[in-house]
Amino acid sequence: MFEFAQTNLQLLRQMDEQEYYQQDRERVASAYRQLMPMFSGLYRENEKSFLAHLVGTASILVSGRLQVERVLAGLLHAVYMAGDFGFQPGTRQMRRKRQLILELAGEEVESIIAAYDAAHWDVESVRSMLSMSDALSELDRSLVTLHLANALEDFLDDGMSCCSASKLAKMSCPEMQHGMLTLSHSHAWPALSISLEQAMSDFNAGRASVDRAGFMG
Repeated sequence: MFEFAQTNLQLLRQMDEQEYYQQDRERVASAYRQLMPMFSGLYRENEKSFLAHLVGTASILVSGRLQVERVLAGLLHAVYMAGDFGFQPGTRQMRRKRQLILELAGEEVESIIAAYDAAHWDVESVRSMLSMSDALSELDRSLVTLHLANALEDFLDDGMSCCSASKLAKMSCPEMQHGMLTLSHSHAWPALSISLEQAMSDFNAGRASVDRAGFMG
């Protein structure tokens, strides 16, 4: 039994259990139908299907009973980076693509995922968010929450350990982990902070075990 949804059916059931409005569930179902051809046959570097990752990220946001716009942003967060729109391959935030997402999900959602696509998420950006934590705009708060949900989804099931060396180095950095946890305490809900801290702890323990085995072997 997974704590967070990995399929569209699990996600919609979770939304029903969290008592989202029917119109909100319909918006998410419609967005998922648009995602299917865009991410068909696409896998992330840890070999997890991209659709499962997108659903998982949205599910984490649903678990906090966040407004549907943030859930949709979680579901759609990688469309500009990796989605196949069927035109202008190799491009990201082209006007035609942004217009399609605007029509699909609305202005608020599109602004969040456009900002997410354009922003870096590394030690420097986390440090910057921390320095102005009490004065973040609504968009910045949405971005922080989305990045935290995305990070938690990456850490679950030891998925982070199967990522690239550069991503491993970034997410293993103590300052990066501490910064994300600090942000989660300020801008997320308690259950997400607990889940993220536990997932990081499991990841770090696994990395330490591998390092010890390598040293002894």
